[in-house]
Amino acid sequence: MTITNFTVSRVTPNTAITTVYDIAQMVSKIQWVTDMNFSAGQLNFYIKNASGFKLQLGDMIDFHWDNTKVFHGRVFDIQYDRTEVFQVLAYDSMRFLKNEDTLVFPVATARQRFERIMQTFGASGSNLAIPYHSVSDDGYKLPAEVCDGKTYWDMISSAINTVEQATNQEYFLRANYDTVEFVGAKDTQTNILLGDNSLVGDFTFELNLDNLYNAVKVVRSDSQANNRTSYTTQEAAAANSIDLYGKLQKVESADSNENSAQMQAKATALLAQLNRVQDIITLTGAVGNINIRAGQRFFLYMDKLNNIGYGQQEAIADTVTHYFDAAWTMDVKGRWYNGAN
Repeated sequence: MTITNFTVSRVTPNTAITTVYDIAQMVSKIQWVTDMNFSAGQLNFYIKNASGFKLQLGDMIDFHWDNTKVFHGRVFDIQYDRTEVFQVLAYDSMRFLKNEDTLVFPVATARQRFERIMQTFGASGSNLAIPYHSVSDDGYKLPAEVCDGKTYWDMISSAINTVEQATNQEYFLRANYDTVEFVGAKDTQTNILLGDNSLVGDFTFELNLDNLYNAVKVVRSDSQANNRTSYTTQEAAAANSIDLYGKLQKVESADSNENSAQMQAKATALLAQLNRVQDIITLTGAVGNINIRAGQRFFLYMDKLNNIGYGQQEAIADTVTHYFDAAWTMDVKGRWYNGAN
């Protein structure tokens, strides 16, 4: 397996001229990083200065590995030192979701909000349009909202977080080469098995309570009288979890127009989302598989995990780093997948 395409495309401003450079023989130490946590995918690589070739900020990078399209994006950072080597960082199209804007959303699903956001790029000019696709549909209606001076990331992440609290289902964005996709974790299952027989170099398994809450209090600030504010509170708690770990409480503010039943529903939904032990699986030096990227589900079996009661389990990848070199390997950081977020 090897590089089958690595080109740089450079546009001459105010013209229709695009120059393409083939630098496949010049690049080394290629790393492709994907992350579920509302972060653009990135490609890191090195170029040994040859024949005076100079990479420029904004250059388009197109990378294929073993005839598979892997990455399409722009150069955002270049470092150069006395060794005459360029160290380059390029981001995929999701980087432009850091743009700020003001949008008014009607009652709509998170998927529909995502599509509205992506349509704004095309509205700015056809040459700025970003291909997009909705792989999944959440089906949960969000109330109308005005998002003023927020990044597109903040708009969509807020919508997705609200849907996850209400439905206990996980959604995320990813770049599939040059296309930004809205995806539900429920739609990313594979039959890939990683473990002892698939040449995983090393692993760590961690359990912790840092992000666990087993008691939730939702509080609404009511009208003031005589300079005093009254509060309405609804609570939810998991007695078994409190017995095991002690009381770990989260306080959430309610909207001023939420009634007691809505506040109780919010407390119950938050408790279901937050009352979870965090399990973290980190695999290092695994044999590369192009189908494993952030958000992808896979199966994991390690004899040494089986020895402590964790047999074959389904996991979901949160962060994946591919190292494209003579020996193609990948590092995967993820968690057990239980059908919810």
